[in-house]
Amino acid sequence: MTSILKQGAIDFIDVTSVLGWFELRGNEALSASLVVGEMSSPVTLTPVENKPMRWRFRAQPEQPVSASDFASGAAALRIAQGGLFVNLPLWKPLAVAAAVQNLTPKELPFLLRTLPQKDRDALRTGLADLTRPSHASGPLRQRQERRALFGNAEFRVVAGSELVLLEIIETLITQGWSCDVTAWSIGEPMRTLAQAAGAQLITSPDQVNAFNYDLVWLNNRLEAVFDYNVTEASASRTLFVFAHLDRGWSFAQPGAVVEQILGGLFLVTASRGIDRIAEYGVPADKIRLFRNPAPQGFDMSPAENTERLTHLLVVSNHAPPEVRDATAMLREKGVRVDHWGSGGNVTGRRLTPEAMQSVDAVLTIGKTVPYALRAGRPTYVYDHFGGPGWLTDKNFAAAASRNFSGLCCERRMDAMSLCEELLSGFRDARGTAQRARQTWISDYLLEEVVARILVQQALAPTPEEHRQQLDNVRAAWLGERALALTAGTYFRGAMAAHRAQKI
Repeated sequence: MTSILKQGAIDFIDVTSVLGWFELRGNEALSASLVVGEMSSPVTLTPVENKPMRWRFRAQPEQPVSASDFASGAAALRIAQGGLFVNLPLWKPLAVAAAVQNLTPKELPFLLRTLPQKDRDALRTGLADLTRPSHASGPLRQRQERRALFGNAEFRVVAGSELVLLEIIETLITQGWSCDVTAWSIGEPMRTLAQAAGAQLITSPDQVNAFNYDLVWLNNRLEAVFDYNVTEASASRTLFVFAHLDRGWSFAQPGAVVEQILGGLFLVTASRGIDRIAEYGVPADKIRLFRNPAPQGFDMSPAENTERLTHLLVVSNHAPPEVRDATAMLREKGVRVDHWGSGGNVTGRRLTPEAMQSVDAVLTIGKTVPYALRAGRPTYVYDHFGGPGWLTDKNFAAAASRNFSGLCCERRMDAMSLCEELLSGFRDARGTAQRARQTWISDYLLEEVVARILVQQALAPTPEEHRQQLDNVRAAWLGERALALTAGTYFRGAMAAHRAQKI
C-alpha cells in the first residue's frame, strides 16, 4: 500500500519542541500528534501557501522529551488521514547532539548503546562540536556558555537594523547565550536598551576576535576588520550570518572577500533580494528569507470584538501628507489615533507590545507589520510609497514579497479616500487578521526563525577551517581589511560631525 506521506523534514528539534513540515499524497482532512512512548501531545498544523498538500507543524510535548527517546526512535510525529496513518520519525543525529548537551559523560554510554553504529558515529561528531577540551572530565558544555556577536555600522538610534539585533539578542539571552554588540558608533538610546537586555558593548570592531563566538551576525560591513586568529578561546564552530536588510546603503551590501569565504547564511527581507545579492556571487542555496519576525512579547489576545474602528495606531517615521490629513479626519469622527514616529505624538521610543494592546488596528509598513500580525491586529499597509491598504487573503503574498514596504502595487490615495477605506474596510480586515494567526504566521515568529538558523551552527566550519580558507586568499583578505578600516574611520568621523551639527 502506498504511504500517505510523500515527504517531510525536521527544521528544529530539542527536548521541548519540534518544528518541521510534511507533504501528503492527498488533501483530505488530517490530524497529527506527537507520540513519545505512551504519551501523545497535540500538534499545531499550518497549511503552506500555494502548496495544498504541504503542512508545517509545531509540536510541543506536555513533558520534555529525553535524548534517549529521540535516539531510540520512541518519538515520532503520527499523521492520520482518511483512516490511514503514518509515523514521521523524529531522529536526527545533530538534533540529538543538541538535546543531550546537558548529560554527563557517565550517562552517554547508555545512550550510545541504543544506536546503530553509523548513528553512534554521527552523534559523537555532533557532541564533539558542543564541548570544549577543558570539559572532558566534567559535564558537557552548557547552553549559557554559548556566545554570539552582533555587528552594525551604527548602534545608536531606534531604527530597523538596530531593533533586529536587539530583538535577537533578547531572544538568545533568555536561552542562556552571552551576547556582545560591536559598531563604529554606539550611543543612546540603543546603548541603554542593549545593556538592559544583558548585552556587552564593544566600541572598536577591529579589536574583536570573531572566532571567540559560536554565532556572528552582521547587518553591516564589519567582517573584514575582525581578528581571525585561532586561540584557546576559540569556539568549536562559528556560524557567520550576513543579513542584508537594506537594499540601498553601501555598508549593507555583500563584501568581496571575507564575507564570500566565511558566510554560512545570507539573509534578505524580500524575495527580490535573493537575485540581488546572488549577483555578488553569494551561493543561492545559502540565501534565506528573513521577514523581520516579531518577538514573543507581541503574542496577545485579540482586540475587543468591535464592529467599527475606534482606536488606530500609526507607526511611521515618514508619514506622507495624505496619511497625516486622513488621521486628522479620523479624529474629527471620534477615532482615537496614536502616531509613533517622526512627526507623531510619540517619538524616539521603541514600540512595545503594551502600545499595541489597546488598539483596534495598525497603519504602518515594513518591520512593524509582523508585530501587528503576531498581535492579531488588522493591518493597513500604507506610507510614503503608497500601499495595498488593508491586508487581505488576496493581497498578502504580493505585499509580503516586497517586505510590506507598500511598493507591491504603486497605489496612492488622497486623504479622503484613505479615511473612508480605513473606516469601511475595518470589519473585514479584523477577520483576516485572525485567520493570519493560523495561516501566515509561521515565518513571522522570531523564536522559531532563530531556532532554524541555530540548527545551522552545528554544521558550520571550525575556526581552523575558516582560517585556512582566509589564508588561501591572504593578499585579497588583507587588502579588503585595509579598505574596511579606512571606511570605518571615516564613517565614525562623519557620524561625530553630524551629531555636533545638531547640538
